[in-house]
Parts: sequence; structure tokens; C-alpha cells
Amino acid sequence: STSEPQMNFFDIIRTLRANPHQCTTPIETASDVLHLMSQSISLSASNTAPVSSIQEIVKSTSPNIAAAALRRLVSTPFIPLTFSTTKKFSQYLYKNQWSNPKNEVEEKERQLYGQLIQLLLRKLSNSVDGQLQALMESTNNNHDQSSPPPKLLPKKETWHQPPSSPTKENTMRLNWYAMADLLSSLSVLRNIPQNKSRSSSPRNGYLQVLMRVKEEEDGNNGITTTITSLFHDTILCLAWDNKVTSSFIRCIGSRRLIRDLLHPLVIAATQQQRETEEVSKWDESNFDDDNNTYDDYPLDSEKNLHHLMAVASEYLGSPSSLAKVSAADLSIALWSLTQIYQPSRSHNQKLQSYRSFIKACMKRLRKRSVISPARGCDIALAIRSVEQLLGLLGREDDDNDDESRLQPFQDILSLPLKLPGEEDMIDSYIPSLKTNTYGTLPPTTTAQNDGLAVADDLRSEAVTMFHTLVNELLFQPPGGNAQIKLRSLSLQQVADTLQTAVVLNVSRDDLQTATIEVLDYLTSDPYVLDQTYSCRDISRTLLSLQRLRVGTGIYNLDLEKSGVQLLGARFLEIVDRQSKGRTRGKCDPKTLTTVVRSGVLMFPRSETKSILDAASILIRDDTIPVDVSDHNDVIFVDYGVTVPFLERCNDYELSWLLWTFAISRRFDKNVFIALTDQILENISDDSFTASSASRVMWSTSVLLSLDEAGDQHDGRHIDLFHQLSPILLSSHLSPTDLSCAMYAIAKTNYVFDRGVFDFLAEELASDESLEHANTRLISQAVWACGKMAEFEDPIMSSTESLVASQEDAAPNQPPYLNNVYKMLTFLIRNKAHMTPKHVAETIWAAFGRLSISDQYYLEEMSGIASRVAPQCNSREIANIVWGLSKVDYADDPQLICTLVRVITNSNLSQKCTSQEAANCIYALGRLGVRDQELFSALSSIIKNQIHDANSQAIANSLWGHDVVGLPAPPELLSVWARDTLGMDTYSAKYD
Repeated sequence: STSEPQMNFFDIIRTLRANPHQCTTPIETASDVLHLMSQSISLSASNTAPVSSIQEIVKSTSPNIAAAALRRLVSTPFIPLTFSTTKKFSQYLYKNQWSNPKNEVEEKERQLYGQLIQLLLRKLSNSVDGQLQALMESTNNNHDQSSPPPKLLPKKETWHQPPSSPTKENTMRLNWYAMADLLSSLSVLRNIPQNKSRSSSPRNGYLQVLMRVKEEEDGNNGITTTITSLFHDTILCLAWDNKVTSSFIRCIGSRRLIRDLLHPLVIAATQQQRETEEVSKWDESNFDDDNNTYDDYPLDSEKNLHHLMAVASEYLGSPSSLAKVSAADLSIALWSLTQIYQPSRSHNQKLQSYRSFIKACMKRLRKRSVISPARGCDIALAIRSVEQLLGLLGREDDDNDDESRLQPFQDILSLPLKLPGEEDMIDSYIPSLKTNTYGTLPPTTTAQNDGLAVADDLRSEAVTMFHTLVNELLFQPPGGNAQIKLRSLSLQQVADTLQTAVVLNVSRDDLQTATIEVLDYLTSDPYVLDQTYSCRDISRTLLSLQRLRVGTGIYNLDLEKSGVQLLGARFLEIVDRQSKGRTRGKCDPKTLTTVVRSGVLMFPRSETKSILDAASILIRDDTIPVDVSDHNDVIFVDYGVTVPFLERCNDYELSWLLWTFAISRRFDKNVFIALTDQILENISDDSFTASSASRVMWSTSVLLSLDEAGDQHDGRHIDLFHQLSPILLSSHLSPTDLSCAMYAIAKTNYVFDRGVFDFLAEELASDESLEHANTRLISQAVWACGKMAEFEDPIMSSTESLVASQEDAAPNQPPYLNNVYKMLTFLIRNKAHMTPKHVAETIWAAFGRLSISDQYYLEEMSGIASRVAPQCNSREIANIVWGLSKVDYADDPQLICTLVRVITNSNLSQKCTSQEAANCIYALGRLGVRDQELFSALSSIIKNQIHDANSQAIANSLWGHDVVGLPAPPELLSVWARDTLGMDTYSAKYD
């Protein structure tokens, strides 16, 4: 149009590179791009003849204009979502992009768009080839593996323009800015999938064209091969030597360096990993080594990436460069390092050389002027990136590095840490390590946190930066309705922040305000959970909250409950939608195990009902989709390939899933059968660990005790225990594993492998195990020994009959009796930590079942019982006095009366059962304590519950009265005979 303002060469490039939302003449179609390219031709003195065809326009266009045009065609508004990022960070946007019909375009526009992409790629490919030729000529073809180490050269030693070839025209040369444009464009094109990667096409018209273009042929190779080759050639150009790299980096500046170099390098590292994995799958017998010209290509490519990163970080780490970048730029720079130097992507290069750069970035992020204008998402990305970098550095510091070991929270289930709240849970299977009083976790070690033992100054700097950035997230901006930046975060970013706090072992006192704000945010703003589609984000959030002792009430118990309930409800929604095929996501076994374990440890009852409902859906699900693409890709799922969910679970995950149902006291027959069936299948693998076996046995015993049908499922536990018991002998077990395995065997009356029980008791009584044990584990083990004692003597019965011959018969000495003595000594030494339950279990088993009558142990344990009596419930009192009576403990009759009065003189009388009252009467009678007041009170309890009383309770009560010479209440037997036996009259010697 004649009314259009005349644009010069630089105006055209600025227009092509400009943000379309800030441009007065936005570029919205491929025709607009072509028009600008044709305008640039008219400005060239060498092009006087008019050009009309697309091919001629592209051929005549300057390479610098062509690079800018290609960048515009793969950016907004053509492709709203930039693909120059990992799919993990763009999952939700990518899903919308796939189904968003906003950019449906006409066929003519599609053809022009695709044609321009292909022509520009060919042109730029020729330009880069010429550039490489010029570099070879300028260095006398002296580019080999012995080049000097990466180093940033002074500005006076650099080139303003890339070297030109004396044999070719300079018009084919790309300048440094154009090289940056090309690198950015190629990274986007490489990250766009091909049609074969999806079962359906996107509704975005331009994205459809790009996917189709990547499938088309370009000479002997496909366009995809052309893109890959051009990308690596561009990297090779920029990493040719220190002079070229320094010239490029100093020219484009710090901000463009982060945007146009680091992001593409992330894509290069990701794609290189995929290509390496594909090559590794080739059949070596079909691989022609003689014709393979790329044998050393992965190594060369990695070296080029490292060269660019090393020089770039040296430039960015200088004070003058850091002063020009924003917090967003710094967070991207740190994040790029975490992506490029993941162990699975970078095998030969180390991250150690970037310590000074990382520290400089952290210091810069502490400045108020830098973080004040930053968005919440930028702050969260910086926090998460620093935590990952510390993990990577720590792993490199470990001389025994293993590629299979992942960062903390990436393989969170392998951390054998005792989690908050576990120390107060009785009869639960818990790890034995203790939590720190002031921090969230014990001081980190290499074994626990995958080698996070980095230099103290770097970790200290990270903690300081974390506090600064979290304070910025919580800072209340001036203004009435302005919200804190924390409330702009997604759940993924919240999880990143909490996770970093846990890994850095930040004090809970310092996180008090932040944790409360997070919980309030989750409960008051429904949008944050409504926009959450990742099960893994929920799992990381729950795990972090649990590590921060949420669930103990130290923040706000009602707020804690609400937060966990809402996270569980959202998790159930996601899982339910997945099971019905309405979403493309998935929940893998590790994520599910993390969710249910963390939730149950915080709130083991009703608050986590939704979480267990979700687990039930997945466990009962016959098939789930399998991700058959890159293992880091959480988007592409082939729904044509499915396997049963439980078949993907290992023994660790199966045992913890079963444990969560046990600890929450929730028995689901179908879930129980599904889990135990899969466990029986997995036992055949040599990988089934002794710790998992112990956990399965404990969980099974608890769940079977909750089964109201009481059918033991056709002896399922016998088969299960029979296969698991030998595994317990295969390796060294912790005191937790030993005690819980003993409990399970005794609880289920499993007597077929009593030698295993003897072995467990001996191991637990060893000095090494007792050194790391606690009173709960040992008292539980003593109880198990007492329970198993009845199977050592065939005369003894499980009904505790009052037949005199059984009462007076001395049981055979069990092989673990000496071990019980050592356990009792341990308990007495640690009596200050014994709870009423521990005391009752120990006395019931040691004295009542094992008939230990040593005076020292009797006096010590009776003294402990006297101390804890006011805190005991009726069942514990009944077990204590019954156990003491079985060894005829008559040294202190007043103690027995005092213990029984805890029931009769308090509200416990209303909660006391007929069986407990009868046991107390039996104990009083056996010890010859003739206290009519106590007998009367206990008899009243039995009469009030006569409908629930069994024959054993009635017999114990009548026998106790008779022994001390007190008349038994006539109505006691008459009511029982009438209501239970249907008799109108009775005769008894007790009248």
C-alpha cells in the first residue's frame, strides 16, 4: 500500500522480533511475514528486478531477515505456546493448545505457512554451511578435540561479526543476532512432536502444519533430519572456539543470552538424551560401523553444549552482566542448569565449575530491587532450581555416584526417614529414625538425601536466599486489595517451595507463617486446586506438609485438616476422571504410594477417606495406560497399551499401600485380596526385601483383625506368611521390622515357622538392635512372645480355662525366654518412656503368659505400673492386675487395690467391659484380696452388661468370689442363665 510508512532493514527485523501485543503493525499471518520479506528485498541495491514467487522472495532475502522471519513463524501469534521449554513445565498449556480451535486457518494460509517454513529452513541451512566453511578457513581447518578449555575472552579480542569466507559473498553470512534467532527457532521446531507421536491431531492449524512439515521429505532426508542437523551445526558454529563463543555472547548481551541460548540448550540436552536412547536400542548386528559417520557425535555434541554453557555462565556471573538481568532471567538461568546437567542427560561433564555462578545468582536474588518486581512464579522457579542444583552438586561430590539414584523427592519413597507424627502412633509400622526437635528433619546425610553434603557456604547461601524469597512471597504490597505473591502460585509451585524447605532442613519455627499461609491459600481459594491436574504435584505437596509436621496441630489443627481433606478430594477427582477415561493424565504407583502414606501419617482416620477411596479405585482397576514415550514425558500416553495397575508396583509400593489401609483401620475385602495376590506373585522375584516382608505381615495381621466376617479368607495369610517368613532371614532387619514381624506372627497365630519367630526374638534382643529400639517396639515384642508361649506347651489353651490342672501346670520354657529377660531389662532402663499401653502389654505377657517370677522384675514393673495407673484405661488395668496375679504377686496387696480402684472410682466404670471386670475379680481372688467394696463394684459392672458377658467372664467372677469367701450376687448367675441359656431356674453352690 502507498500509505504504508517506508521501513528500513532494521525496522523490518525489529518488527519481526517484536512482541505482537506491543507492535503497532502486528504480524498475524504468513502473508504478513512474506510481505515484510519482500519489502526487505526492495531495500537491497543488488535486487532491482521485481520478484513475485515465494521461492524468489526467500532466495533473495537476507539470511538475517530470514532468521527473524522463521522466529516469528514459530512464535506468537502463530504458536501461542512456546515449545522452547520442557513438557513438564508446559503440560497444562500444551493440553489446551492441543484442543484449542483458536488458530484454525484457511487452507491457503496453511500452504503458505508450510512452504515458508521449508524454504527458510533450506536457505538458513545453506547459510550455516557457509558459516562453518568460513570458520574452517579462518582457523586453517584446525578444530579438534584438543581445543583449549572454555574461557570468556576480553571484548577487545572478539569479533563484531562472524568471520567471512574469502571465496563466498558476505551476503550469505548470519550475524550474531541472527544466529540467536535461528537457535531459538530451531529449538521450538525440535520440540514439536511429529504426527506419529499422537493418535490425533491438534486443532491449532499452524501446529498441524508444523507437524505435517516434519514428516515431509527434503531430498534424501526428512525435514526432521534437516532441523536436527541444522540445530547441531548452529551449536557447532557458536562453540567453534573461545573467540567465536565470546564474540557471540558479548554481542547479544545477558538478557538475550538467557532467552535465546540457555533455553535452546535445554532442548538440545533433552533431545540428545532421546536420540542416545534410540541409538542404544539398535541391534548391533544390523549396525554398519563402517558407514557410521556419527560414532562420536553424542560426545562432540555434549562437549559443544558444555562449552557454550561454561562461557555463558562466566559472562553472566560477572557483576556488570548480573546487574542487567531480572529475577525472571536469573530463575531461568538456574533452571536451565538443572535441566542440562541432569545425570541422565550429561554423563561426561560436571556441574562443579558452575558453583561460583550459582552463588552469584543466589546473592543477586537476595536484593530487594531485583525480587520486588518479580512474579510469584519466577520466585518459585528460582527456589526449586537452587534445591535441585544442590542435589546435583552433592551427587557429584559423592565418590560412589550411581546413575540410578535420583534427587530427593524424585524418588521420595526410598528415604527411610521417620516422619512427623509417627512417634506417637502405637501399634503402627514406622521407621526407627527420630525427627529433629527444632528442624523438620535430622541433619542430612549422604545416605538419606542422596549426597546433599555440598559446601557449607553454598548451602548457607541457599538457605538465606530461601528465607528472602519466601518473605517476598508473603510480603503484603501497599494498597487495600493487593494480594501477596504466594496466592498467585499454582499447586506445582507451592509444592516446589515446600519441598525446598524440607530438603534444606529449614526450621519449622521460621516456616510457621509460610505454612499457615499455604494452608489458608489451599482452603480459601478453590481455583488453585481446580486448576491442578497432576497427581504428582498433590503427592509432593502432601509429603512436604507431612514432613513439616502438619497434622500435629502446631499450626492450626482445623486448618491442617481442611487443607489435607481438600487435597485428598482433588486427588480423588483426578483419579476418578482418569479411571473413566476423561483425562489424559495418569497416576503411577510411586505417586499413589506417596499420597496415601503421607496423608495417613498426618490424619489416619476420616480426614483421608478420599485418598483411600482413590487408592481403592486404582488398586481395583484392571488396566491403566502406559507411557511408552520418553520416561520424563508426562503428556504422551499411549492408551492402546495397558497393564494392570498393581503389576507396575514393586514390593516396596505394594507393602506401603497395604500398610496405609492397616494404619487407617480400613478393611476392604476386594482391595485386600488384590494387594495380597499381587504380593504373592512378586515374592518370586529376588528383589523382595525383608523390610517389605515385615511390613506386609504386620499390615495383614491388622487388617485380618478388622475383618468382621473372620473367615481369614481361606487361610490366605498362612500361604502369604509361609512365603514371606524365609525372606526375613535373608538380611539384617531394623528393630521396627523385627518387632512388627513378631507381632504379626503372634497376632495371626502363625505357628508353622516358629523357628523364624525364635530368630527374630534373638535378633531384636541383640545389643545392636536394642541400641536403636524404643519402648514401644520392645513392649510389642514382649507381647508377641507371651502370645506365642501358648503354642510352646500343648496343655495350655487359648481360652484361659480355670481348670486347676491347667492353672498349676508349668509351661515348657520357650527358646526365646532369655531374650525376653533382656527386653525387660531394656524396658526397666527406659521406664520413663513407657506408656500405660507399654506397661500393660509387658506385664500381661511377661508375668501372665511367660510366668516370669523373678523378684527384681516384679518389683520394678509393679512400681512402673503404680506410676502410670492414673493414665490407664480399664483394659490396661485389667491386663496389669491379671498378669501380676498369674505369678501370685502378693507382696503389695494395696497396689492391686489401688489399680482396681482406678476403674471403680472413676468414669472408667462406665467404659469397663464385663470381661475386664471379671478379670479383675479373678485377679483379686487369686491374690487373696478380700475387699467387699471392690467386688461389689466390679460385680455391678458385669450385671449391667450381662447380655454381653460370656461364660468365661461369669465363671471367673464366681470363682473369685468363692476363693475369698464372699457371696456372689445371686442375680448375676440367674440373669445370665435366663437370658443366655433360656433357663427359668438354676441351682448353684454359690447361693
